[in-house]
Amino acid sequence: ASFAAAGAAELRSLLEEPSIQELEEGQRAALAQHDALTALPAEGDSLLYAVPVCAPYSALSAYRFRVKLTPGSQKKGKAAKQAVGIFCGGAGGASERERELMRAIKDDELVRQMISNVKLVALSAATAALKTERKAKAKAKADAKG
Repeated sequence: ASFAAAGAAELRSLLEEPSIQELEEGQRAALAQHDALTALPAEGDSLLYAVPVCAPYSALSAYRFRVKLTPGSQKKGKAAKQAVGIFCGGAGGASERERELMRAIKDDELVRQMISNVKLVALSAATAALKTERKAKAKAKADAKG
């Protein structure tokens, strides 16, 4: 809550700057809407959308959900679905609302953001936890057969 209040105070101070005052009211309103976008939503924030972003990996360091795209042989559509699967996996740490919003993104919107012929490299702790979970399921299945 204090983070949101600090952000609102900072936005008000920015809007009062002389260079911002020169903008038309519609442009100022649009600027305020863009400032509402965040890579790390706070606990009390209400989430309205998930926006796919493709940028240099170092620029995404503040993002909670990210995968690295490297040249490879995987098609864009399959890679996009795999990325959403990684983010929405049980061990990914995504809330139910975050999962819902990520799954609501159309495949076309995801694919438009990506380069062709890629390989996903998921460097997050969520991926490691997902692998551990899969190994545990496989072991449990093998133990049940044996």
